[in-house]
Amino acid sequence: LVIQACTRKGIMVVLNNHVSQAGWCCDANSEEGLWSTSKYDSRKWIEAWDALTKRYKGRGLSIIAMDLRNELHDVIDKS
Repeated sequence: LVIQACTRKGIMVVLNNHVSQAGWCCDANSEEGLWSTSKYDSRKWIEAWDALTKRYKGRGLSIIAMDLRNELHDVIDKS
């Protein structure tokens, strides 16, 4: 509903994968620096983007970009 409302108002939308697990993104001990974590592997990340692409493709909405991962940074290996 939000994307449809933005489209009606002429607002451009960028889908953004900020973090895999809700919480603060940029702690020095965060695993969220790349697209996979110990609890969220890269396969799930790819499947999520695939699902979003299929969901919105060709629907005439104002999605102009997909930010695959926000604020990439070094990660601490917790495995």
